[in-house]
Amino acid sequence: MSSRPLVSVVIVNWNKKDDLRACLESVRTQTYKNIEIIVVDNHSTDGSIELIREDFHDVKLIVMPDPSYGACETFNIGFANATGTYIVVMDNDATLEESWIEAAINKFDTEDAKIALIAPKVIHQASGKLQWPPKQYEKCEHYVDSFLGCGVIVKKFVLDEVGGYPKRFFIYTNESDLAIKILNRGYKILYFPQITTFHKGMQEEIYSMSPRQFYYSFSNELWVTWKYYPFKKLLFFTFFRLYLFTKLSVKKRYFALFFKSIFRAILGIPYCIRERAPCYAEERNNWRQR
Repeated sequence: MSSRPLVSVVIVNWNKKDDLRACLESVRTQTYKNIEIIVVDNHSTDGSIELIREDFHDVKLIVMPDPSYGACETFNIGFANATGTYIVVMDNDATLEESWIEAAINKFDTEDAKIALIAPKVIHQASGKLQWPPKQYEKCEHYVDSFLGCGVIVKKFVLDEVGGYPKRFFIYTNESDLAIKILNRGYKILYFPQITTFHKGMQEEIYSMSPRQFYYSFSNELWVTWKYYPFKKLLFFTFFRLYLFTKLSVKKRYFALFFKSIFRAILGIPYCIRERAPCYAEERNNWRQR
């Protein structure tokens, strides 16, 4: 029995068999061995389920009854089934360096107990370019107010305490919501550049947004603003997001989607009022040198 804490790796998948194989192989070859792997599959039809059953017998597989579930809900199902002290949250098109988990656990062991989540450097797999954080902050450790959720590690009890991802968001912008809930409970998020997640996702997402991403991101960003921004910032950032997405809708010709997303956001106003918890944490909207 290992004396080191159990780490649960939670991956959500839908019809990305080849990417999922690479993702699972990168977890399987970690130098840190006390790991459980959980894949929540959103009813894939491309052979992903068969791949896991045939080639990855150690994976705890949860298959959803149909593909209608959002990423937020399926990740939360994975979190609920995790038994580790820490949870690695991974996209199915991400891979980890071999010593990623070991380095992250060692960092948790030697750092402030208030650090709830460690966010790595994220590199675009094909181009080798930096996806996250902004380049000017790449080299130094910082406390941050956000993260890119394709591959991070978080303390399980904190996820349980804050309630995981917001189910209503369905997909996209859920990292911002979770990050603010973590900060609101007095915990910290640390950017740790000594570990790297490689991500296959788009390099310039703001300019290449699919219709689906535009629709959910726009209304979800408004909900984050209305739920968490203090009143003195709420109005400014509401209009700022309206400006950005108006500009993008013209560029991408997403005119109908723009108004559909606005309508979705408006329908969520009662939800935002019920959930409202303004974030006054020092880290909010500020990168802070340690």
